[in-house]
Amino acid sequence: MNSGVADAIVAVKAIHAAFQEGEWSKAKQIIAEAAQERKTAAQYNRDCAGLALEHIQGRSPVMNMKRELAASLSSIIPSLGKWLDEGPYGPKSGPPQLATKY
Repeated sequence: MNSGVADAIVAVKAIHAAFQEGEWSKAKQIIAEAAQERKTAAQYNRDCAGLALEHIQGRSPVMNMKRELAASLSSIIPSLGKWLDEGPYGPKSGPPQLATKY
């Protein structure tokens, strides 16, 4: 959902640049590059959302152990309490190969 604005901005810029281009093959390339950029961002965001969901709802023995361990040690190691509270809830930045967050 957050990437909708970024998607629209990249699309509008690409369409504008494609219309300015005199050569059809270059115009197609501009659109294709913009589409690939947004696909990369979408896949990155999807993966981040999956991590967040696993952190919140994960029922695997490993995730249960991580949460129980973090809860029992959070008074000694406050960063574990912070991990429990905040978790990996969405990307703090965007994919390393892109300039945008979303």
